[in-house]
Amino acid sequence: MTQHRHFELSFNERETIFDVLKRIGIPSSMVSLVLKPVDSNLISSVSLFQKLSDFKKGDEIYIRVIRNLDIDNFSPVLGFQKREMFTTEWIETFEKPDGSIGRTLVQLNQEEAEKSVIEAAKDFFKEYQYFGKDKILVGASGGGDSNALMNALYASISPDKIIVVTLLGFPDWTEASGERARLLCQKYKFQQIMVSSDEVARCCNFKLSLPEVINSFKSRFGSKEIIFLSTFAIQQCLIKKAEEFKIRDIILGANREDVLGEALYYITRGIIPAPFPVRPFGDYNFGFPLWLVPKKIIDGVHPKLSLENYAERDPGSTQWRDRFYFISHLLEDSSFGGDILLLKGLSKISQTNKQWLKESGEPHQLVVKYADEVAQKNWLEWFKQISY
Repeated sequence: MTQHRHFELSFNERETIFDVLKRIGIPSSMVSLVLKPVDSNLISSVSLFQKLSDFKKGDEIYIRVIRNLDIDNFSPVLGFQKREMFTTEWIETFEKPDGSIGRTLVQLNQEEAEKSVIEAAKDFFKEYQYFGKDKILVGASGGGDSNALMNALYASISPDKIIVVTLLGFPDWTEASGERARLLCQKYKFQQIMVSSDEVARCCNFKLSLPEVINSFKSRFGSKEIIFLSTFAIQQCLIKKAEEFKIRDIILGANREDVLGEALYYITRGIIPAPFPVRPFGDYNFGFPLWLVPKKIIDGVHPKLSLENYAERDPGSTQWRDRFYFISHLLEDSSFGGDILLLKGLSKISQTNKQWLKESGEPHQLVVKYADEVAQKNWLEWFKQISY
């Protein structure tokens, strides 16, 4: 039941009310439930998770939408044309002539996925024209995002302006992933610099070897948090190489869910997000050309390489990152384009983060800048012990 119309829902007896709502795309928090029993005048509520087979024949269950909106504008029905061969698929949202919102399942082959990524990168370079005027440093691990990024860069910028940096030594930075990056650099005629684990340690100013630093970190913080150390190492190594080659602009392959998940985390901490899709670090600019491209489409560019990368990926995860990645993907599936509006709005807000501009010259402090006080203290104490 809505203010606009009443209608009957079909169901099978094995379903719960929650199952029915999920099937028709209505959030369970947006409805109230009323039971009118066939043999009583007593009206009561009913549980979302009660099986419909538990009710008597003739019982009536009223599902009232508690917001004054027309749910016909948010139809879960998907239109699509099935294809014999495709490398990825994506739910695309569009506005119909009557103003309602429609969705269609778009199946993309490898060439079409490449085109989507290339167009996004070209839009980025058109808006931020200083990227590409001089040489650009590109962080590429051999993972799905950076592999697709190299393809887009080849189509957008002269290869002689691109220097690719590939780091080794962390669980996700394997010899196999480095080899994937090397083969693509060879294909696109990009200059590549492989940074060994010993050189990573030097770039980060560590007293210990990288394996010793990783073991020390895991002993202090646990293996799940290793992503924070590797993120810091990536930033430091890219900045050191940028200094060496006198390059100002650095490119990374962060995808839509990466950027949205991070921005949502900042907002939940009551903090303006770190600037994106261009983020200053001291004298350097980090750019994210694929910030509007979903991970699923990116994986369609090099499906075989993406599959190899997933097979090698370290299982480490952290609760807050997992939560906001999950929310980002939920928004894509269920917000009818609201996720992209949110992301673009957060990008505008992020440009007002003046505090970041003042502090971005100290990357080791920014790693935990927005964590709680105990985490900040523990990180900075540990970092002091293992650094010169």
